[in-house]
Amino acid sequence: MSSEIDTLPDDRVLILSTGAQGEEFAALTRMAKGEHNVLQLRKDDTILMSASTIPGNESAVGHMINDLVVRDVNLITNDEIDVHAS
Repeated sequence: MSSEIDTLPDDRVLILSTGAQGEEFAALTRMAKGEHNVLQLRKDDTILMSASTIPGNESAVGHMINDLVVRDVNLITNDEIDVHAS
């Protein structure tokens, strides 16, 4: 899959990912830590998180958000703008 993505301009790529709750092995968490085996986040990538944090997951989500900030991505959450996905 990464070879297909690499052939496209950055502004033509959208990836839907699991992991808005900071689950240890979810794709977004692994990308945030730089540990995903296929996808690597780049500076100025945009992450849109539409999910509200489930009570009890605040710490895991907070750690993941910190990891995303360190990667210098644009992070948009439903706390900032009214976004929804279903």
